[in-house]
Amino acid sequence: MSVSREELFIQAATRAAPVRDLSLRNESDPFNVSLECYLAGIGEIAIEPFGPVYFDAFRRFYDRRDLQWDLSAESRSLSDQHGTDADTLSEIAERVRSRQDAVFVVLTQGHVVGYLDIEEIGRIKAGQKTFFGEDYYAMLDIAISDRFHGTGLAAVCMLFLKLVAAIASVGLGLCCQPANARALRFYRKHGFVRAGHKDIFDSDTGLSHSEPWYILEKNEFEILD
Repeated sequence: MSVSREELFIQAATRAAPVRDLSLRNESDPFNVSLECYLAGIGEIAIEPFGPVYFDAFRRFYDRRDLQWDLSAESRSLSDQHGTDADTLSEIAERVRSRQDAVFVVLTQGHVVGYLDIEEIGRIKAGQKTFFGEDYYAMLDIAISDRFHGTGLAAVCMLFLKLVAAIASVGLGLCCQPANARALRFYRKHGFVRAGHKDIFDSDTGLSHSEPWYILEKNEFEILD
């Protein structure tokens, strides 16, 4: 008997973290899929597509305005940094609405406690190369409040990103500096392997620098529909 992608995801999430009552909505749409579950030690968790309704809560998280729930300065420095002004957030939301990027917020108790991003899915699906010259691997970014390290939340979020990529029929790639040992252990645990390097352009300095590039070797949610 064949197993659905949703069933595979629930099984994998249950093995990876102390979750229960997990449900998915819009599980065939990579830009609108969402998740709800109960995670022991935290409570009710939701992962929802990014949109204007979350702008204020996202600012509090991303700009470190709520010290109990926000992103630490160290984690913030390692994330895909951008502004939180209305124009920037509206542009991100528009890229989700127009089906270019898949961007999600992680929510609990009325707070944004993380975000997930897979860039340029729309370009890959249209047969175009991404900003980094890829025609299959879309770059991911994941940031979770330090308060929840060790709870299993990051594992559930990474599985969610794999699910989104499988629904969209794209691969996943990421850049990570060797000094970020904790993140590298996490990525390797979830199946990412070294695959060369990428040149990253810094718009603030006008200079490029090289970072190690990792790809997801095998996505367990890639099944025949």
